[in-house]
Amino acid sequence: MKVLVVYYSMYGHMLQMARAVAKGAGEIDGAEVVLRRCEELPHVAQRIEGDEFMRQVRDSQADIPVCTAEDFRQADGFRDRIAHPLWEHGRAGEVVD
Repeated sequence: MKVLVVYYSMYGHMLQMARAVAKGAGEIDGAEVVLRRCEELPHVAQRIEGDEFMRQVRDSQADIPVCTAEDFRQADGFRDRIAHPLWEHGRAGEVVD
């Protein structure tokens, strides 16, 4: 069973949670876990360039491939987010980690 774990993390918190989810899923017999990140939108990439801490977090994820449509086609299941209360209350266009 191929499990896809997809996340986006600007500050590193969701990265840590996604890695924990991937690790847990990997403990299931027969599970092949694929960890993928979402690519930054251009305006977010500009913001990251102006912030040293955000650049460090971005660079720490450089070894994790960006998710593609093919990743979803090949997966038997996926986890696209880990519950985060701000996602339910964020405004459209707001960048939330």
